[in-house]
Amino acid sequence: MKKWLLGLLNVWALGAWAQSEVDSLLKQLPQAQENQRIEVLSALTEALAYRNADSARMFGLEALEMVPSEDAVQRYELLHNIAITYQVQSRYEEALQYSEESLRLAESFPDSIEKANIINNIGLIYDEQGLYEEAVRYYQHALALYQAADKPDKVALVNVNLGVVYKALGDYEESIRNYQDALKIFKKMDDTYLVAVCEVNLGSVYLFVYQYDSALQYGQLAAEKFQSLGYLRFEAVAIGNVGIAYAKLQQNDLAKTYLTKAIALHEQNANTKELAFCKLKLAEVYEVEGNYEQALRKAMEASALAEQAQAMQQIADAHALLARLYQAQGDYVKAFAYLQSYQAVHDTLFERNSLSEIRKFQIQYETEKKERALATSKAELAEKELEIQQSNTRLIVLGAALLLVLMLGLGFYRNQKMRQAQLEQENILKEQLAKAEAQNALQQERLRISRDLHDNIGSQLTFINASMESLSKQVADPSVSEVKHLTLETIKELRKTVWLINKQSVSWEEFVIKLRDYLKPVAATATQLEVKVNGGLSGMLEAQEANQLFRLLQEAVNNALKHAQASEIEVAFEAGESGMSVSVKDNGQGFDPQQVAQKSMGLQSMEARANSLQAQWFLHSEPGHGTQIRLLLAAPVRV
Repeated sequence: MKKWLLGLLNVWALGAWAQSEVDSLLKQLPQAQENQRIEVLSALTEALAYRNADSARMFGLEALEMVPSEDAVQRYELLHNIAITYQVQSRYEEALQYSEESLRLAESFPDSIEKANIINNIGLIYDEQGLYEEAVRYYQHALALYQAADKPDKVALVNVNLGVVYKALGDYEESIRNYQDALKIFKKMDDTYLVAVCEVNLGSVYLFVYQYDSALQYGQLAAEKFQSLGYLRFEAVAIGNVGIAYAKLQQNDLAKTYLTKAIALHEQNANTKELAFCKLKLAEVYEVEGNYEQALRKAMEASALAEQAQAMQQIADAHALLARLYQAQGDYVKAFAYLQSYQAVHDTLFERNSLSEIRKFQIQYETEKKERALATSKAELAEKELEIQQSNTRLIVLGAALLLVLMLGLGFYRNQKMRQAQLEQENILKEQLAKAEAQNALQQERLRISRDLHDNIGSQLTFINASMESLSKQVADPSVSEVKHLTLETIKELRKTVWLINKQSVSWEEFVIKLRDYLKPVAATATQLEVKVNGGLSGMLEAQEANQLFRLLQEAVNNALKHAQASEIEVAFEAGESGMSVSVKDNGQGFDPQQVAQKSMGLQSMEARANSLQAQWFLHSEPGHGTQIRLLLAAPVRV
């Protein structure tokens, strides 16, 4: 079973897919029947995960919808590759969600290699976020499984991943040793891709030990290999390392050229974390040149991108650079604020407690203020000097007594607060446990119902359909065809119901795919029907909300076909700042809403469903000018 386990230049891969193979798959897709279509969609998801994450994810979600729930192996592969499409775009929360669902399936496999693969990839997700403790825990688990299975090549790949962590933690000697050991194995395997992975990582770590010529050499070698293989995302990282090496060699023009090229490639691939890193390094080049305006602009862009990707290390580095830049401009207020922010992130990552730099900026910030205060009070201090000397002993005694009282009071207060906080935390945990148990019981009941529907009613309907098929060949009776058609439609409705019952939540992408599948028979008639998506779809709908919205749109389309006699129908989804807009528009005969609305059960049903969704409901229609219904869900997206 092939696996593509992606991460920041530390991934499992079997090699580059030629563009001709992708084109061949795309040509097969329109004519493919259900089982063949699943295979083609799965292959496209795997092939495009590196190159076009959005397209790969759309193919993967469609295939996942078609794969039976009992096919654990195929669902595992699809979930894993969908997780990859989120990971390459630094959407780590979604990547982790799909990876963990894939891992749950892999737990039942007899082959521990599949389990090790997904465990390693979860480590990569934490690694890219700078959460090294979690990353190492998963890496070591994967390493033990690979060693037990006697897989030296995959052991080497995990060592490459650990090399990245060692570099991040400052153990450069151990990092280089891991990379060099892995490089020897990959050269024996004659695997160009994995050799390039080691080379780009070696180039990166040599920057930290001041061996800039070696860093330049390995970066250029890796860039050439990645370009020949078609891995533009990894080529961008290698080119970025070359730019950093030129910067360290004080060849600033070449540094800016390579870093700018890397930034363009990262923008093309929507790699938010690496984009933040390269913009940060470009800002440092401008800093060296004394161009603080450009340096500040790039550093602010890098900081925003790092926050978006939740990349802790890049956030810390960006804030440290901003502190230096504002210090160089004499703005110690902003410098101190950014250095405090840097220290907070830095301590979270590495649990270190170095405050010397913060104290330096704090002193610089307060120096001028203190000097003015000292100048103003100098005369007053001279006059009161004798009085202060006489009262020193009394103040010391009084201060000691006061300090003792304060310490006792503080100790008592802290004990009380700790006891209160402990009780509150226990109550919160009890409530969360009760809620989790209730949700689990509800989900188990939903799964039981969906299994009963699928196994009992579904099998009976399938039997009826097969019987009607056999009977239609023997008896030329229109009623037999009608029963067969009704049975097929009932099976489709049952599948959709089981799909909704079986899930606690549904992504907007899955919802649109399901709706398009449902409306395919309409599109095949004389009526032109189109489902449009404007803007990105992200986040989740609860299953109950998805069901209400699906039924509402089903009723709207049926009305347009049955009553409006429309030749064109458009269903549109548009995500905006205020929520998600969903509309159904037709070019039918229209009507007067004031005369029809109170009499139409369909319109009343749609409005009731809109109210249950807490959505704003709009209806516009004129005789001879078609009809449009529109919903505005104020907060439809839960991530």
